Amino acid sequence: MQSNWCLKNRVRYSVAFVDGVVFPTPEPVLLRSIDEAKHFGQVPIWNRENFPALSVMRRKDGRWGGPTIGPVLQYVKPAPKGERLECGRIAASGNYDEPLNSANNAFVKHVWAIARRLTMPVQCVDEKGRVLNTTIHTARAGLHAAAWQREKPGRFFSIGIVLFVPLAAGPTKGVSNKPASRRGRDQSGRR
Repeated sequence: MQSNWCLKNRVRYSVAFVDGVVFPTPEPVLLRSIDEAKHFGQVPIWNRENFPALSVMRRKDGRWGGPTIGPVLQYVKPAPKGERLECGRIAASGNYDEPLNSANNAFVKHVWAIARRLTMPVQCVDEKGRVLNTTIHTARAGLHAAAWQREKPGRFFSIGIVLFVPLAAGPTKGVSNKPASRRGRDQSGRR
C-alpha cells in the first residue's frame, strides 16, 4: 500500500522520503513512500527542488547523520502502544536567505494544506471516551489511524497522557459524542 497520505501523488514539488536520519553511507536511504519505513521514527520529507542535496555529517560510530528539520520537513510516524496510537507529527523550521526562504515557506504551506485535506479533526476525550473538548487545532487523524481507532472499542490516539478520537468518527461502543461540558465548535466553525 502506498499512502503517503497520497502526498507524493498530490504535491506539486519533487519530493523524496528519507528512511530515518542516520545512514550507513553519505547517501541518504530513499523510500518510494512513507509506508515503506519499517520503523516508527522519522521519515523526513525532502523537497529536492529547494535543496538539491542534503548535507550529512560523519558520526562517531562511522555512520552518517542527515538533517532532522530545516531543509526537510520532519515527519515522525505514529507509534502503536497497546490500545493507543502515540501521535506522529509533522514540523518545519528554517530561516534562509531570499528567495529560498519564500520558496521553502511555500512548500511547507502546500504540504500542510494537503495534509489537512487528507486528515480529519479530532476531539479530546477522557479514558472512558467522554468528550472533553471538540476544538482541537494541534492534532489531526490520518485516514489509516482513524480506521485503526474504529476497529476496536477503547482505542485512542494520544500525545502523552492526552487522549483523542476522530471528531467525525461518530459514536462507537462505550464512547459518547456529547461533551462533558458545553458544546464547542469543530474545525469548520460549525456548532
